Amino acid sequence: MTTITVLLIITAFFTALIITVFQYFFKSKNEGKVKYWLSLLRFLSVFLILIVLINPSINKTSYQLVKPKLFVAVDNSQSIKFNKNDSIVTSLIKQVKNSKQLNSKFDINYYSFGDKIKVLDSLTFKEKATNLSLPLETFSEIAPISKSPIILISDGNQTAGTLDYTNIKNTVFPVIVGDTTTFEDIKISNVNVNATTNIDNNFPVELFINYDGKLSVTKKLTIYNGKKLVFSKEISLTRTDNSKNLLIYLKAAQKGNQYFKATIEPINNEKNKLNNTAYFSTKVIDNPTKIAIISTIKHPDIGALKNAIESKKQFKITLTNNLNKNINISDYQLYILYQPDVKFNAIFNKINNLNKNYFIISGLHTNWNYLNKAQNYFTKNDLQKSEKFECFLNEDYSKFNVKNIDFTNFSPLTSNFGNFKFNQSYQTLLFKKINGIETKQPLLSTLNDGNRKVALLSGEGLWRWRMQSFAKNKTFINFDNFIASLIQYLSGEKTKNSIKVTAKPIYNTNEKVEISAIYFNENFEIDTRNKIWLTLFDEHQKQIKKIPFTVNEDQYKVFISNLKSGNYWYVISDKNQHIYYKNNFKITNFNIEEQFQNSNTKNLAVLAKNTNGKLIYPNELGDLITNLVNNDNYQVIQNKVKINESLINYKWILFLIALFLSVEWFVRKYIGKM
Repeated sequence: MTTITVLLIITAFFTALIITVFQYFFKSKNEGKVKYWLSLLRFLSVFLILIVLINPSINKTSYQLVKPKLFVAVDNSQSIKFNKNDSIVTSLIKQVKNSKQLNSKFDINYYSFGDKIKVLDSLTFKEKATNLSLPLETFSEIAPISKSPIILISDGNQTAGTLDYTNIKNTVFPVIVGDTTTFEDIKISNVNVNATTNIDNNFPVELFINYDGKLSVTKKLTIYNGKKLVFSKEISLTRTDNSKNLLIYLKAAQKGNQYFKATIEPINNEKNKLNNTAYFSTKVIDNPTKIAIISTIKHPDIGALKNAIESKKQFKITLTNNLNKNINISDYQLYILYQPDVKFNAIFNKINNLNKNYFIISGLHTNWNYLNKAQNYFTKNDLQKSEKFECFLNEDYSKFNVKNIDFTNFSPLTSNFGNFKFNQSYQTLLFKKINGIETKQPLLSTLNDGNRKVALLSGEGLWRWRMQSFAKNKTFINFDNFIASLIQYLSGEKTKNSIKVTAKPIYNTNEKVEISAIYFNENFEIDTRNKIWLTLFDEHQKQIKKIPFTVNEDQYKVFISNLKSGNYWYVISDKNQHIYYKNNFKITNFNIEEQFQNSNTKNLAVLAKNTNGKLIYPNELGDLITNLVNNDNYQVIQNKVKINESLINYKWILFLIALFLSVEWFVRKYIGKM
């Protein structure tokens, strides 16, 4: 209570006293005892009224008993029912709910999870993915202390998200359901492929094949494009050499979305054959990227570059040494500037004005005094003394996938000695190796400046690399693919379409189809005022449904569920039937929740170990309940709560005021004072 409040209460006391004295004692002729009782009632009434008007706060202390929280997270995904474990899960929940001691000690919160988490109401086992990290991270936020244990009922097969043990602060007791027997299995665990490629291009596909078994096996891997076999290879795996990472190249023969099916032959008596097949796709486009190679000198590097780039049909090369020629700068997506000097000044100005991508290759004929002034990305202190250096690959380079084509054994490149200084962030693809010593000096580096991409190779002699690659492999394809990947990355640019659509080319049969779009107006600004629709057709061009897009922040979104496996076309248009976009997707007959036919004991055991818990089997749940009840680490806590409560909340004071005033009124009425 503050000092001001105390002073107000004292003032109220004397005010009530003065009013009472004035009314009952000042010039009063009544000498009876009753006036003293009436004056007391008046004093109390006035004083309490004033106290209520002042409304002082009163500090109260109370005590609350708080039970420790116990979270029960139940796997509600399709894999539980597919493997006929739904009745086991239901009985485990019932066992927890029926434990009077457990419910007496803990405040138990029940949740179900799959690809989402929600308070447990009923179990359907229809969730289309299993994200084990979702409930664990959610509970760590709700109760971020280890005093709130978690019982996790699941088969342990995670099909969505990643499990980060560092974010889990609670003790987890995984209760594993399902068959824990380990079966021999061979599967395609992952496929990586570029989203787009150009027609007639050999595009890379990366496959990961895993084997879990004791015997040595050799099985055939096949890849089909529709009904056409496009790849076949025998894969040998053993108990120790149980994984293969394959990088293969497939021909992009047809324009449009191309769908592929990769299958590894099953082993004898393999129980789960669903994971032997993987589907992937790429969009084949027929739109060649224009590249200009500009040089004022003749050098075998230029021919090697031209041949390597032209080996890929998606690139169209223009080669010129006439810098006085009127070149339309906007026609090209990338400029390769070979050993620039002052004669490049006009070209460089045009390239900079249009913010075009370029790739500089420097060497003994490069004029670095000019080049340092022509651009702002890097400088070199050129000492006019030549040096030779070999190279090695930076394994951490992340802008695009780079295959090591034996860079360390290539002939050294030549350039003038001098140190480089980059004026903004960059990534080094190849480092220099000088006199057999690996250094961190960049040989080939790339950088991004907004939408612009720039690369620098500080050395001449690439033609020797191409010849050496051919001598070793009897083909130019390894070197040509490396150059093509670099050129494809550097030549990429954002196009100004009226609409940008994001959609997957392949969806699993149990997966919700999500298609999002960003619409640009004529000023290339994001605009969500227009109403757009998605019209869905089957593979026979028969319309299935027409769905309006909903606006979500700066983009449009639409969701489609319950589609059968097959090929579908969709058109995005406005209310006037103006078509903005047309494409297709495929629903595969593949359910990720059905690829596991046994439980993942290892996954849940690691989870239990990393959270100081214990892996529990269904017949051990009773023991777990007993241990939790008897565990002194989980105790009911008595919390001391201080409450600052206003006096006006006390209704009995208002009752007393009414009582005192009423009694005074009736007495005065009775003795004839009113």
